[in-house]
Amino acid sequence: MEARKIRLTEEKETYLATLYGKALDAAVEHPILGDHFAADAVARIDYDFKELKLPNGGEITLPMRAWHFDQWTRAFLAANPEATVLHLGCGFDTRVYRIDPGPNVRWYDIDYPDVIALREQLYSKREETGVAAYVAEAPMACVAMGAGKALENYAIIRRSIGGL
Repeated sequence: MEARKIRLTEEKETYLATLYGKALDAAVEHPILGDHFAADAVARIDYDFKELKLPNGGEITLPMRAWHFDQWTRAFLAANPEATVLHLGCGFDTRVYRIDPGPNVRWYDIDYPDVIALREQLYSKREETGVAAYVAEAPMACVAMGAGKALENYAIIRRSIGGL
């Protein structure tokens, strides 16, 4: 597949840093996360990743953080196989592909429209699974890695979801 030139605002370039950290991990002999989806995405993006300001040790800390979120999400889905997952501030994270949730899980990757448009170019489309249901009818997980700005309005979100 041909590499795609992408343009992101400065604050959204941090999404590339997390993607790159996971891709670097995937390239080592004994990876922490082993996110080959991230490595494939990095290979398809026409961008000088070496220019990114990756945090010191980011090739370890970024996959380790993602691994922990994956484990928590897997545990939640094992206990709630008909759940809804809202992955807020998903950026270019490939959690839905790494976890590969069951057919009764409703998974929504949520981010800025331009980020979602780029995700659609980078990753294969997953079919919506399960029966559409009012969110409050089934258990729900909210994975919110990198969603600090969105969560500044936590009280509004809390009222909307029904008293977290």
